[in-house]
Amino acid sequence: MVTSSLIDNADFKWDVSYNMAYNKSEIKQLAEGLSTIQIGSGIGGGSIQNVVGRPYGTVWGYKMAATDNGEKIFDSNSGYELRSEIMELGEGVPPLTMGFTNEFFYKDFSLSILLDGKFGNSMFSNLAQYSHRFGLTKATLPGRENGLPLSGVDIDGNPYQRLVPVVELDTYYDNQKRYTDIFLYDGSFVKLRELVISYNLPVDLLSFVNLQSASVSLVGRNLAILYKNTDLFDPESSYTNGNAQGLEAFGVPRTRSIGLDINLKF
Repeated sequence: MVTSSLIDNADFKWDVSYNMAYNKSEIKQLAEGLSTIQIGSGIGGGSIQNVVGRPYGTVWGYKMAATDNGEKIFDSNSGYELRSEIMELGEGVPPLTMGFTNEFFYKDFSLSILLDGKFGNSMFSNLAQYSHRFGLTKATLPGRENGLPLSGVDIDGNPYQRLVPVVELDTYYDNQKRYTDIFLYDGSFVKLRELVISYNLPVDLLSFVNLQSASVSLVGRNLAILYKNTDLFDPESSYTNGNAQGLEAFGVPRTRSIGLDINLKF
C-alpha cells in the first residue's frame, strides 16, 4: 500500500491511497489417491478443477482440434470440427487485485472516490454458451443468408470442405457448446466501486444537543464498470457462492445503490 497527501493547505487537501496484492497459489495435496478434484462444472465439459501442482481453481475444457498450421480438423462423417483433449485453459481466481482511493477535502466538504479491480483470471460463461446455442450472439450471424462455408482437413490430413445449409445452422452452432474456449473470457475489470460526498454540519450552531460532530453524506456504490472484457455479463458474476470461481451461469450483476448517510457523534 502506498499513501500520500498530494496537497495539504488550510482550505484544501488531497489524499491518495493505492494498494495492490498478488496471490500465487498452488495445490500441494488432495485426499489420498486423488490428483485432481472438480469443484464446479458447466455444460459441454467445461469445469473448474483443483489439480495438484497447479493454482487453486483452474479452468479446464476443450478447444477445436487443429493441425500445427492452425487448420481445423473435421470428422468427415459428422461434418463437425473434432474436439481436442481436455486441457487447462486459465486461472479462475484473479491473482492480481488493486484499489485506488482519492479523497478531497475543501473546508466542510469532502469527496471520496474508490476504484478497484481484479486482473489475470479467466471466466467460462454458460450465459454466453446458451446465447450462442440459441443464435442470440453476433458470432452466430455468419451463414444466415447463404449458408456457412467450412474448410480444413479431415482426420487423415486431406483437404475438407462443406457448406452448412441455412436450415442446419442452429444445429451447427448448438454443437459448438462442446468447445469451451469459445466461451472463455478475460475476467479482468476496473469498477467505480464507491463515491461519497460529505458535508460536516456546523455543530457549534447545534450546541443545545451537545454534539461533538455531525455530517451528512451522499453515498453511491457499484456505480460503473470502467473497464471489462466480458460483453454479455458482469465480470463479478458467478455460478455459485461456493469455491468454483471462474464459472459464470446467468449471474445477477452487482446492484448499484445510492443512499443518504447521517453520522452524529455525541
